[in-house]
Amino acid sequence: MAIMRRRKHLSYGYFPQDVCMEVLSRLPVKAVLRFRSVCKTWASVIDAPCFESMHLHHCNNNREKKKLLLLQWSHSDRKHWTLRWADTFRKIRDFDTEFTSSMLVICYIDGLLVLCDNPRHCYAVIVLNLSIRKYITLPSSPVLHENYLNLGIGYDSASDDYKLVAWSSSSSGQVYSLNSDTWKSQVSFEHARHFMFQYPQVFFEGTIHWIVQRPDDKDHLILTFDVHDEIVKYMKLPYPSRRGTRVLTIVDESLAIVDHKRKESCIWVMEKYGAIDSWTKRYTINLHAFEILYLKENGELFFANKRGGVKSYNIRTGEINHLAKTYPTYVYDMNNYVESLLLSKRADGQSLESFSRTKSKRKKTRKRIALHRT
Repeated sequence: MAIMRRRKHLSYGYFPQDVCMEVLSRLPVKAVLRFRSVCKTWASVIDAPCFESMHLHHCNNNREKKKLLLLQWSHSDRKHWTLRWADTFRKIRDFDTEFTSSMLVICYIDGLLVLCDNPRHCYAVIVLNLSIRKYITLPSSPVLHENYLNLGIGYDSASDDYKLVAWSSSSSGQVYSLNSDTWKSQVSFEHARHFMFQYPQVFFEGTIHWIVQRPDDKDHLILTFDVHDEIVKYMKLPYPSRRGTRVLTIVDESLAIVDHKRKESCIWVMEKYGAIDSWTKRYTINLHAFEILYLKENGELFFANKRGGVKSYNIRTGEINHLAKTYPTYVYDMNNYVESLLLSKRADGQSLESFSRTKSKRKKTRKRIALHRT
């Protein structure tokens, strides 16, 4: 009886609320959701408006448990996702469901994945949080049903809101607010209507960045969208366009570009953000890499070789680690994976398990929209 009374005393007020919040915000998402049912005090702490952002802050700064999300094609032409530890590349788990095979990941931020079924003829846009296995379907908008849809997502710190921008080949665009669950602002992408986009995006300094190219021009540009001011701008690349692959990333807390060729790769860093003349070639790498997969902010570069293996290369020390001798699938994207509680309070959120039940409804919607287009 004494033990039970002591447990009750500990649960309901022995620890100050700020101490409880500090401890609970450092736990994994699964544990947080489970501990929410322990007592009313803990539930009130977890439901506090500032808890989500505090938990996300700790997850972003937990360098000891960094994870990578790999988006892959198998030899059977089936898409699936794999979660791996960033330091050892050991597999944590697979996400191989009907959801992963039928939706395409377009962009990612703070544990939220933005997906659509087909960017050329989109019928549904979904925002997914894998940590809590919950997703929402964005409300209908005319821009979502136009051809060649482009998407980007960023965080507006001034309004504490995640905003998704969508525009089509007709240059019309709209901004979606996650807080209000509505399409609000109209944005013009008139000068970008014929650009070809290279994904993934990079969110930096409150701005979304994409590398774009005009169909009739070999030159590449960086298209930017300021999430708070909702303004579209352009940046020039630091060098003339040449053959090879260009990947936007962040290095040394600065915007950077990996210019990759089979024999040599160069990393250009923008020393002063927004100043075109501050582009500097900081690293030159001779790896004979078949494909660049991902460059972490700490300077660790993941790449694939011709035999299908995966290696990492530290651009500062020159150290190479062999992570996988062979890899049975094609990795088409790799990104830092962060656990978060975003969407956990959304009443309209649906579980991943319910996706297959709503898939038939989407097929009917596709047919209806297709008939309307014709």
